[in-house]
Amino acid sequence: MLRHAIAILAIGVLLATPVWAVDRNHDGLADGDASDTNLSASPGASGASLDEGDIAVVDTGDFSVSIYVDRLTGLGYPVFTIPANSDLEVLLGYSLVILPVSHSDSDNHATFAGLAADYIAYVNSGGGLWVGQPNPYGMPDNEATITWVPYLLRLGNWYDNTDCPPVIVNPDHCITEGLPGVQFSTSGDTVLEMGPEWEILVEGPVTGLPGVLFATSGAGNILVELTHPAPASFCPPDDEALDRYVMCTMGGVVAIESTTWSTVKTLYR
Repeated sequence: MLRHAIAILAIGVLLATPVWAVDRNHDGLADGDASDTNLSASPGASGASLDEGDIAVVDTGDFSVSIYVDRLTGLGYPVFTIPANSDLEVLLGYSLVILPVSHSDSDNHATFAGLAADYIAYVNSGGGLWVGQPNPYGMPDNEATITWVPYLLRLGNWYDNTDCPPVIVNPDHCITEGLPGVQFSTSGDTVLEMGPEWEILVEGPVTGLPGVLFATSGAGNILVELTHPAPASFCPPDDEALDRYVMCTMGGVVAIESTTWSTVKTLYR
């Protein structure tokens, strides 16, 4: 009887507590507090239906952080920013974590290399990791190995400006299916080495270098896309591309059991 009473009391507490009275982005403010400027949200313009807090952009200080936030909130997704030193405990509060442009430059590489085990554990537990253009500027030879993904990936920070618009390599993947005219990310960084686990979805039309890579590990998904999201940047992805990046990569309650967009659309739209 005591066990049943405790269970009933716990349920009552949950029902009586506002969902927003938590600090999921660890900035010291309750997420429902109007002064919590690290939370951006807008009504769902595209029908997006994620719960508040399900998407986090890691705040490295790069100006691309606000662009990811603005573009995704424009698509109807509530988005948090979280500190660059966020560990596994913080990451597990989100279905999708986005690493912004230049997170592998000389100012940031050591931070994420030190958190590699946390990010890999996050993916393996069912999280979705979106790796934005790492841009290893200032690293030796402007090259770096991205150790916070579970498979080999080594990049250089140069590109061929004729590689736009990119071409779809696999038109049957969840991300690309049914979008032949949409501009996805192109090869803004050069892939020097990659493990066989990565699937190339999109590549540059001239060099054939990957622009979008995808893989799974454990229960989670990893997206790597190599173009800056700023509308004025070199060959940025369209909104339709960003929408697919979110829906096909995020983990947690929206685990992808099929690689087709039609299944995702049926289940979650």
